[in-house]
Amino acid sequence: MFSIARRATALYSASLAGLGIVFAPLPKAAANSDMNTVLPFTSGTRITPGSPVQLGTRYGRIIRLGYSGASNGTLIATFESWPSEFGIYRSTDDGLTWTQIATTTETQLAGWTFKVEPDLFELPNAAGNLPAGTILLAGNAENGSAHRMEIYYSLDHGVTWQYRGLVDSNGTTGKGMWEPRLNVTNAGQLICYYSDERFTPTYNQLLGERVSPDGGLTWGAEQYAVAIPDGVQRPGMAVTAKLPNGQYVMSFECVGAGAGSPVHIKFSNDGINWGTGPADYGIAVKNASGAYPGACPYIMWSPAGGPKGTLIISGVTLTSSPNADRELFVNYNLGQGNWSTLPCPVQWQGGNGLSGWSMGMIPTADGQGIIQLASSAVNGNTNEMRVGRARIVMPGATYAVSNENSGLVVDVPAGTNVHGTLLQQYALLWGGAQSWTFNDQGNNIWTVINAGNGLAWDDLGWNTAQGAPVDQWDANGAAVQQWRLRPAGDGSWKFVNVNSGLVMAVNNASTANGAGITQWTDNGTRDHNWNLLQNGIPEGTYKIVASTTGNVLDCYGASTANGTIIQEWPYAGGNNQRWNIHNLGNGYYSIRSINPDATLGRSLDCTGCSPNDGTQIELWDYNGATCQQWAITPTTGNNYKISTAGTKADGTHDVLDGNGCSGAPGAHVILWSWGGGTCQQQWQLVPAN
Repeated sequence: MFSIARRATALYSASLAGLGIVFAPLPKAAANSDMNTVLPFTSGTRITPGSPVQLGTRYGRIIRLGYSGASNGTLIATFESWPSEFGIYRSTDDGLTWTQIATTTETQLAGWTFKVEPDLFELPNAAGNLPAGTILLAGNAENGSAHRMEIYYSLDHGVTWQYRGLVDSNGTTGKGMWEPRLNVTNAGQLICYYSDERFTPTYNQLLGERVSPDGGLTWGAEQYAVAIPDGVQRPGMAVTAKLPNGQYVMSFECVGAGAGSPVHIKFSNDGINWGTGPADYGIAVKNASGAYPGACPYIMWSPAGGPKGTLIISGVTLTSSPNADRELFVNYNLGQGNWSTLPCPVQWQGGNGLSGWSMGMIPTADGQGIIQLASSAVNGNTNEMRVGRARIVMPGATYAVSNENSGLVVDVPAGTNVHGTLLQQYALLWGGAQSWTFNDQGNNIWTVINAGNGLAWDDLGWNTAQGAPVDQWDANGAAVQQWRLRPAGDGSWKFVNVNSGLVMAVNNASTANGAGITQWTDNGTRDHNWNLLQNGIPEGTYKIVASTTGNVLDCYGASTANGTIIQEWPYAGGNNQRWNIHNLGNGYYSIRSINPDATLGRSLDCTGCSPNDGTQIELWDYNGATCQQWAITPTTGNNYKISTAGTKADGTHDVLDGNGCSGAPGAHVILWSWGGGTCQQQWQLVPAN
């Protein structure tokens, strides 16, 4: 379906039919969505400078710098913007605002342009003569039907670019090579995955890969990652991600395998050899009801949730679903088993053949949300690139729900358990009356239950009129207690009642304590937007970084055994340096290691359960004792002190510190009396993406 269109990119501004794209019929019983679907709402903001692009934008790509010293945390983005070459954009506020810092230019051949299907990648380690932190840009240069898959590089965080090397070219065949994706293998070598239709008629299209031993200067022979020798199937648009168990996962579209070009995934232990071999078509992505994403997929891993984090996939089409919005598919078990759905941060508009193509995503800085780039139709073949963000809502998690306009939270008056009580907004107190558990019922239907009394958000009296109040009632799962999530695009959510079709709001957009929670037509006012808050540190997987040196908590020798010494060491990305933080609900947290298979490991523990100065920190079987409970308290800036729950004879609590005040690699981590943040007593919690 989609890959066929790329045989003639010169026809980019042609109609969908003119591109030769034919949509297989979708099941009539479902709502579904695709690139022709026009939504009654849009979310996200335009990143494209000036006016929308007449010949279209596609293929958003976004990375967060993590190996670039003082520039770490900066976001770099690019996308197709026809007929221009790739623009490079920078954000220093986690994607809220953007500045164009460069435009790339094809420098190798006269008459060629470097403008098709970009991919960005930051080298995590030195490769050839390129240092860690080098940004690579892969894409297709073209001249008519001739294609060159080229690599450019930047040593100054995206401001200037130089040619690096040629991955492959189609010579005089006129057959396409598409959609490069960069990563590094488990041996630390650069690898490029791409779609290749040069081997017809045996392979209609296949997914190939080449490995570079020198950071993209030269490339080895092509190998097949997915190749179905029937002359019909067209696997395409590969995107890969690294998982916390050390595996790689690849998502790809399966054109010819069903309506909407279903998305499949495959796994690899080394980033080179996938599944049982090239003819292995992988695992279909779908939820429990059979809904599935299709076409132009993008996959990312987020540290949100438990030690396995959250795997997230976007696609252009949504098939066999009762919904017609734009939805992500999410999985909490490293891609195994059924998937759930969440709305995309960018609810993009369809209407032309350019919309929704391969939407780049990364986690937000705190690891709890998603930033997405997506192409959205304006009219005809004119469209724009939108950027949006949304918090990941974890099924079964409990939140305070804060109104974006007032800053107050949804509250049960006096914490009563009387059903029919109208809900109000009130100042945040973190009590049970303000704690709400979100339960996923499937296909973006949620019930919201009060953690204190067990009663549910409810549309009082099955009312469908504007101003209808929201009350609490015995949880029964009826339509009046079902809510759909709709992204505002800025990280907040709207809650749409299934019975009334109205969004949850505050009466008269009041900012006063005690104002009632009501329902209203979604008109874009800020009192319709709600932020989900968790008390203390959001649960998830982190690297715990010494503020003075940048070294991290590390399990000596990558051991998982009882008694393993905890030391400081430069971050290398292994699970022996990743820690799951879980709120125990008593003011303390458990801090547990991550096993090589990404399961939850042993606990950070005080040797002999001693709370005293000089006690060595080690791993031990989790048992919930006080020496395995930790207070994580903000100090200054983004720093925290991490204190044991164990109490010394003088009534104080020691904190994590470096032995002998040392922050050197290999320094043991011990308990020591709080000295105001000197030595190695202050730590930063960085999501371990």
